[in-house]
Amino acid sequence: MFNTVPCQRPLRAFFPHRLICCSNVAFCFALLALGGLCDLSNAHDEPYHRMPGFQEEPADALVRRLEPGLGFSVVSSGDHDDSFAQRCGAVYSSPHDVVATDPATGLVVRRQSRWIPELRSLVVDTTINNTGQQTAKINNMAMGDWVFRVRDDQDGTRYRELTYRDDTWHGSTYWTGPDWTRVGKDWHHSGDNTPSVRHFRAPRDGRVNITGRVYKADTNNGGGDGVRLFIRHGRQTVWEAEIEGNDDRGVEPNITFDVREGDAIRFAVHKRGQISYDTTHWDPVVTYADGESFQASAGFSTNQQGESNWFYEMEAEPLTEIGLPRIHGYGLNVDLRAATAAMGQPITLSDRDALPLIVLADGADKSGVAIALTESQQWRFDSRLLDDGKLHIQLSVADEQQPLTIEPGESLRLPRVALSAYRGSWLTGVKSLQAIISGEQVDGARGLREQVVTASQSSELDLWTMVQDDWRRQDKLVETVQSYADATQRQLENARRLLNELRSEHGTDFLAANGEELDSLVKRAGDSTLGLEDRRLIYLRVRSLKRQIALANPLMQFGPMLFCKRVPTSYSHQVMQYYGWRARPGGSLFVLDKPGHSLATRDILDGQLAHGSILEPRLSYDARRIVFSFVDCTKQDYDPNLLGNDVDEGFYHVYEMNVDGSGLRQITQGPYEDLMPTYLPDGGIAFCSSRRRGHSRCFGGQFSNRWQVYTLHRMDADGSNIRTLSYHDTNEWFPAVSNDGLLLYSRWDYIDRDAVTHQNLWSTRVDGTNPIAVWGNATASPHCTFQIQPIPNSQKVVFTASAHHSITAGSIAVVDPMRGDDGQQAITRITPEVPFPEAEGRNIQEYYAAPWPLSEKYFLAAYSHQPLVWEPGANESNALGIYLIDAFGNRELLYRDPEIGSTNPCPLMVRPAPPVVTGNLPEDAPSTGVMTVLDVYQGLGEVARGTIKELRIVQIFPKTTHLADQPLVGLAGEENARAILGTVPVEPDGSAHFVVPARKPILFQALDKDGFAYQTMRSLTYVQPGEHTSCIGCHESRLTSPDRIDALATHRPPSHIDPGELGGRPFSFVEVVQPVLDRHCITCHGAEQPDGGIDLTHTPHNGFTKSYWSLCGDRSFTGSGTNPANAAEALVPRFGARNQIETTPPGGAYGALGSRLIKLLRNGHHEVQLSSEELRRLAAWIDCNAIFYGVYSPEDQARQLRGEKLAMPEVQ
Repeated sequence: MFNTVPCQRPLRAFFPHRLICCSNVAFCFALLALGGLCDLSNAHDEPYHRMPGFQEEPADALVRRLEPGLGFSVVSSGDHDDSFAQRCGAVYSSPHDVVATDPATGLVVRRQSRWIPELRSLVVDTTINNTGQQTAKINNMAMGDWVFRVRDDQDGTRYRELTYRDDTWHGSTYWTGPDWTRVGKDWHHSGDNTPSVRHFRAPRDGRVNITGRVYKADTNNGGGDGVRLFIRHGRQTVWEAEIEGNDDRGVEPNITFDVREGDAIRFAVHKRGQISYDTTHWDPVVTYADGESFQASAGFSTNQQGESNWFYEMEAEPLTEIGLPRIHGYGLNVDLRAATAAMGQPITLSDRDALPLIVLADGADKSGVAIALTESQQWRFDSRLLDDGKLHIQLSVADEQQPLTIEPGESLRLPRVALSAYRGSWLTGVKSLQAIISGEQVDGARGLREQVVTASQSSELDLWTMVQDDWRRQDKLVETVQSYADATQRQLENARRLLNELRSEHGTDFLAANGEELDSLVKRAGDSTLGLEDRRLIYLRVRSLKRQIALANPLMQFGPMLFCKRVPTSYSHQVMQYYGWRARPGGSLFVLDKPGHSLATRDILDGQLAHGSILEPRLSYDARRIVFSFVDCTKQDYDPNLLGNDVDEGFYHVYEMNVDGSGLRQITQGPYEDLMPTYLPDGGIAFCSSRRRGHSRCFGGQFSNRWQVYTLHRMDADGSNIRTLSYHDTNEWFPAVSNDGLLLYSRWDYIDRDAVTHQNLWSTRVDGTNPIAVWGNATASPHCTFQIQPIPNSQKVVFTASAHHSITAGSIAVVDPMRGDDGQQAITRITPEVPFPEAEGRNIQEYYAAPWPLSEKYFLAAYSHQPLVWEPGANESNALGIYLIDAFGNRELLYRDPEIGSTNPCPLMVRPAPPVVTGNLPEDAPSTGVMTVLDVYQGLGEVARGTIKELRIVQIFPKTTHLADQPLVGLAGEENARAILGTVPVEPDGSAHFVVPARKPILFQALDKDGFAYQTMRSLTYVQPGEHTSCIGCHESRLTSPDRIDALATHRPPSHIDPGELGGRPFSFVEVVQPVLDRHCITCHGAEQPDGGIDLTHTPHNGFTKSYWSLCGDRSFTGSGTNPANAAEALVPRFGARNQIETTPPGGAYGALGSRLIKLLRNGHHEVQLSSEELRRLAAWIDCNAIFYGVYSPEDQARQLRGEKLAMPEVQ
């Protein structure tokens, strides 16, 4: 037991003011031996990370990579460094109380530690007592002495984690990266430049044997050119081999070596030359000498890296720099300091220039250790990266000039040390420091907290740190005078402009004191003699001043802010990201009481929904209720091949609650995705739902067989009376009510055109009437106009310009619909530094999301400084924080949680409700509506009046099979099945007035006298039952005013659709076209020896008939293949999949009027004479984009191939 001594003095009593580190260590104890179990036989070597609390850290955590070290060691003046270690013994009076005695000097060191669970921190108190007869002299003391193994493997940037994917390949799901980099249950597939890696992390010390035969799993076509195989222990390759592409027997590694706890053993597969057919079976087994074994397939995880000690990675380029630890600290002004550990470059912090608050982060910035000395006495922190790749850290007190003396019977108390091991980025470590200094659990923390407040004007170290970190990123600071001078000048100009903007709205005396301080800083910054330390201080003051100005904006005085914490989807794609079964759990709804001034939040759900994912919350106009989507993520291992529409599991549903957290209730149920709800001014709720039913025309099996399409719906406030608002055939997103009462939303519009580039802004009334393309339907950039929000007191709309093949994230922009239906002239970029993702490139190093407009110039938004991840990967779970941004390039952090993303900011305040705008639909409405076209020639260019005689009405069918082009509908690719409903007349003045079926997606074609389409609508519309709607013309601008309203067609009852001989059923090539060919063509183009090799018989061939292949199979129109030259040369032109024709040119160049086949027949090809009705049949086929089938299912297509006429499908 430790005996109480009569005198204890704090450390400061022994030193005047400064401490200088001596070259010889006089006192040390290894932090890695601070804790320990009660194994007295190994007291000097007990690893610190096995202390209860730290032993729960994952195997790859930095704290688990501490070297076992000596116990306490004191070397008096004149001793060798290890003299104390050789003389003293250690006595454990309890697991947290260690006493070490040096019999030669009588020095007794007592270390007492206690674990604080709520802080996840270890607090250590140490005293030195001189029980000897002589005065003890000590000229250097290390309070902490760590050695971390940081470069014995190549974690960090050399190896990157793969992302889990639910698809099945070679019998299992897998983890994936770019270029086919995959690791499955018992197989690998390399990428082009990224070997696939299965990583085993040793759970304990010992000798292991590695076995498990490796052979080619895919020997198809010879199995490619073979693969290279490697086993690496840390950085050392301990086994390698190569196997041929057809080698299904392979090789058997059988190697034995010693490992330490935390060691990395990696099994890597790389290509020889090409990656074709490189799937390789490898199910390694790691067996310890005592028989405990770990088999890869048995430990394969479908949801978590590190489960059963197995990780799934890819190897970066061989010369990629290995990630090195980074040390973060603070100057005396709480200015952020950071440095990377490097050999030959020691890092030093001391009480002369820094606060005793330090974060040591590992090279991958995924874990680390936070250190706080709660008494800011003399101290010094030294870090050195050793030649053997180990990082040596010392935390010491010292005075080279005046050795410390401890008189007999006296005791010296060292500064209290608090340590916290953390997981996540280094900002999580700062969060741990904040918890240590802000609570009352750690004695002595109050003084340090007061020091932080005094220097930073902030009581929250983590907020101040994150603010500075963001500033440094924005200004791309390096530690030079010039870098700070340039950044300071830039921010002075930004502050001046911001202040002037605010004064233009609030008077010239607005923020007068800030203006005076700004003038003073301008003068101070102009001093060319300033050194680095002064430049740092001025930069910090300028940035702080600009932040004060930004937060003083009256628009920011709204009080509390509502926001959402969530983890983004496991699969980054514009549609897939909103499937409930792809969601990842975590997060809640929070209120931030003092945005920009404090990180203090309230979880208004109190953790009730943390097991799932909350999506796109919306506040009611009276600020009393919140509506949002939620999915339970308890199950995480969905197989897309087994999912259907029969079980209500893994779907988002609509929930509502009161803002105080009470009244949580689920509003929707059933096996449907119910997404993105928003309150309507009439008291209802609009949302997007897959209840419409349908599949995308370009998806693979990874999207599952569940209904993939979600469109606009609405319901009453209690969830009753759910009805479809939009009968569009592909997806729609983000309903939001405009200031004039219209329902804005984003629509994916790609009928016979590019599937990637058109997800833009539409509107409708709240009852679903009058859908209109507002902006961007013929604009390829940005690809997606998402997260739309109307700007208060404005006609403009802010949105996230995002990508098709990633999550909703990118650049923030404002669109003014009054400046055009399309084109960049209607857009103002708020964050021009971020390109429109995918449309302007994929190298997106930062991104924004979820804008909330305060005005046309100021916005709340989420922001990530991490790069955007593309399909099929998952974006970082903690990427987003919440910021105030403006149109002048300023960005100020309001809130960030380093452990999980924060998004969807919204002031918690009452807003005026827009007016209720409806189409006044009758209660007992018929199942039809009436449409009026005032003048079809508006928008048709130079066509002579009188040319257009009819409008053909074509119904589009939602896709009912879930795989793209399986089976094919035609050779254009990704096209819709459809039906011709018939025609209606066009009056001489270009007007038409006609009845159409309600709730059916339809498009129109303007026909000449021969039934040829002069113009085709490559979009769709619909009417609600009883709706009367009108348009001006054909493809005219939305901003066009009608020349007249007294149209001839309106003076008579509306026309009914004339179905003719083709109308009212799914289109069929065999029914419509083949009889014409049989009658006129097969004499020369029969099956025996067809002229020119063109077989026009109805013989089935490759899913169609030989006649269809002969007419349409001569060339591809996919992508750039849809061009004027191809259209002119082809027998049958069409709009191919992924074509870049944004607006359909009048004149029918890609239809029957441009068809070489039609021209041949009209010119009397071999004296063939077709009747006008037969020509109409061929023209109708070509103008329907030359499809073969009008249905999707293999069974219905087989019936059409046999010549059967089918009824209209169930899903329309």
